[in-house]
Amino acid sequence: MALIKPWKESFLALLFLVIYSPLSVYAQPFNTASEQVVSDETLLVKKAVDDEIYNKAEWSALLHVYNNKPYIKDVRFLLSWPDFSLKNELRLNIQAMLNQKNNQAFICKFPARTLWLQQQLQLPSVSFTQCTDFIEYLDNAPVDQIKLVYVAENITQPSSMMGHVLLQLSGLNKKNKYVDHAVSFYTDVSGFNAPKFMFQATVTGKKGYFSLSPLNEKLERYHHQEQRNIWTYELALTEEQKQRIQYHVWELKTAPLTYYFKGYNCATLTHFILATTGNTEIENHYGAILTPLDIAKSVDAAHMIASTTLQPSDTFAIRMLSDQYPHAWQKNLKTAIENRSVKALIEKTSTPVDQFVMYQIASHDRDFMKDKGLLKADDQTLDQQLELSKPLIRDFVIDLTQYKNPLISPDDSQISIGGGYNNHQSEIKLDYLPTAQKLEDDSSQSASERELLLGNIGLKYLVKEQKLKIDYLKLYSMSSFIPVDVFTGGISGKLSITYEPRFDTALQEQQSTTIEGGAGLTYQIMPNLSVSALGLLGVDYLDHRLSAHVAPSIGLIANEKFDMKSVIQYQRVYQTEQFNRPYNSIKWIQSKRLNSEYSVQFSYGNVWNNERSQSSSTLMLKKIF
Repeated sequence: MALIKPWKESFLALLFLVIYSPLSVYAQPFNTASEQVVSDETLLVKKAVDDEIYNKAEWSALLHVYNNKPYIKDVRFLLSWPDFSLKNELRLNIQAMLNQKNNQAFICKFPARTLWLQQQLQLPSVSFTQCTDFIEYLDNAPVDQIKLVYVAENITQPSSMMGHVLLQLSGLNKKNKYVDHAVSFYTDVSGFNAPKFMFQATVTGKKGYFSLSPLNEKLERYHHQEQRNIWTYELALTEEQKQRIQYHVWELKTAPLTYYFKGYNCATLTHFILATTGNTEIENHYGAILTPLDIAKSVDAAHMIASTTLQPSDTFAIRMLSDQYPHAWQKNLKTAIENRSVKALIEKTSTPVDQFVMYQIASHDRDFMKDKGLLKADDQTLDQQLELSKPLIRDFVIDLTQYKNPLISPDDSQISIGGGYNNHQSEIKLDYLPTAQKLEDDSSQSASERELLLGNIGLKYLVKEQKLKIDYLKLYSMSSFIPVDVFTGGISGKLSITYEPRFDTALQEQQSTTIEGGAGLTYQIMPNLSVSALGLLGVDYLDHRLSAHVAPSIGLIANEKFDMKSVIQYQRVYQTEQFNRPYNSIKWIQSKRLNSEYSVQFSYGNVWNNERSQSSSTLMLKKIF
């Protein structure tokens, strides 16, 4: 935490403190004459401006400002709006705090700013006794502990495709009862329409909702209904830092917030709350686009994590525990669960570790079936089997925190540059992905192979024609390859909205606006090798006309030695205009990770039909940041 600097030693400052020590920022009228108060305000403002305390990181964080850009643009939150600057805001806040006629309104609305200014200006202590609503909040939302909660992504669900992050406030309340509260920021995604949502969330903004609610209500939905892993990081904070966070949360409850997917989301708001601690590493991890994973990584880089716990989803726990056993072993256990003979199977198993794993998988499978409505409420036979099996089970501890650790996963922005040939024509290529991940990237810390592209743009320079053009724009593209599991099943799928080259029946390349989606199955052939089959349907707008296509697709993903990865995808594309003239497409991407920041990708593609064929190849250097 940055230390709070006292006033510079000066005769004027000393004289002021001696003569006007009764001057306080109590939420009550001052006892000094109005002329003296005005003079004192002027001296304080001048001193604060001269010392440039408006440039302190904590001040910017309390105002949700980065690089002099405010993210809450409203006079109800920024007193100087629309004539905003950090300096102007400091002046007006000091004046409002010292206003003997109406400082109570300011103090009760902005207690974190008040306390920080009081510390910076070395004023007498502040009393909030007349702020009854604020005092009630402090009594009911204690901060004995503050934790960061990272909810893993589920890219098949629009509301959770980048994950979610929130703060957990915990402690003993006024009634001596231990309580947990969630501090969360979100927007409404009901009735999801992908193009409309992306436009509103990136351009016009959507209404944001800031909430302080019981933690269990939040986690119940994430853990059981959406089957998402929940990582909780206890933060090592001083009492002063915890108090400032607690007070600042109160300041946000009435702030008019607008949600932007890239500009101001749950991660952005959480970043500013954490940045009020004055930790420089938190401040340094700010980016134009912040994701929930960025926030988790920032507290790790700031060495603020005191302890870590993982609450795995049932599907994640089942896959993690069962992956080490052969298919026949898994099938045998699943049959015992279905036949309600788990106890008998455990009794036949001689190894204590295997008995423990069987019991854990069966318990998670029961919970999964209950959450999905696959187990009748009055069916108690499986519960009875598990209860009877308890005496047979020895206690073991399973540490999942390093099994798939988001803190060591790759960052989620990237830029690539390279060149190649397309139908014997030389090209120089540039690819920029502001956030998310490509299929060929490292997925060792993800629960399954996946791709999520948001605003992915590609440019190419045609060397012969000396012409620069947009190659593609992938507004939204999601692919998820979840291997079929004996216990929980698994459906793979794809949905994309793109502007990219497509081929007609004569294999002429044309730019097309395309919406494509489909579903299928993925099978894990070996621990590092999976194959998939999808059925895809798409609608294309090209050459000023609408058309459609059907594309059966098969693919292979192999994670190889020496940090290499292969992705091979084949499609047979049928177009509605000439359904009897399909064409074939195959693409192979070979990726080699050089280190955590750089990788090299070689790709080869071939498109052919009964009449002709054409090929392309590229070599790209990728920077991940």
